[in-house]
Amino acid sequence: MKGKVQVSAAQFAPVFLDRKSTIRKAGDIMAEAARAGSKLIVFPEAFITGYPCWVWKLAAGEDRQLQALYVEYLMNSVGLGGSEVDDLCRAARQNKINVVMGVSERNDEASRTSMFNSVLFIDEKGLLLGRLCALICWENDMPLARYAMFAQGPQIYCALTWDRAEPWLSSMRHIAREGRLVPGEIFSELSASQMMQSGRFRRKCFFPLRGLLPVPLTPTRTW
Repeated sequence: MKGKVQVSAAQFAPVFLDRKSTIRKAGDIMAEAARAGSKLIVFPEAFITGYPCWVWKLAAGEDRQLQALYVEYLMNSVGLGGSEVDDLCRAARQNKINVVMGVSERNDEASRTSMFNSVLFIDEKGLLLGRLCALICWENDMPLARYAMFAQGPQIYCALTWDRAEPWLSSMRHIAREGRLVPGEIFSELSASQMMQSGRFRRKCFFPLRGLLPVPLTPTRTW
């Protein structure tokens, strides 16, 4: 990458537990970012198809609800050989934008019952790309994981998460200083956190939301 590159962090809510609708929404967001002049857009952790935040609230003994949510989450996860990846690549190609997408990946090559917290890199031609690095969620708190990224000489460090509280923001400032990820240096840092639409969440998960969903912020767009 030479010169200045305009980038975007997609601070949007997915369509919770609805993979197809979330992918369509992701395409619309890519188009909006591209129209604004961005060459790269970073989506949050598990944008497809929503962060499974019930794992922090439901006790392990709540088998019936946990199993039902697991099955629905599994069915809405992304198989790397499936048409959903083709749709994302097509949207990136049509909008000529590079995409870093947080997904819940389903292991379609094996049991089809395990999931991974994964990141997809798609270039503006609709192909998977490199020269970017990404850590997801608590991986950003692991010094050796960060070192492994820095040692490979990336040009852009992407941090995907569900969090957006002050401890996360302070961590991002520390990582920017640690890795020299500041404007004018070789590297840059880009963080994207997830938003949640509480109405749709309540229709899927039947437990109190107090202390679980982040406090609302005034909607903003920075391209």
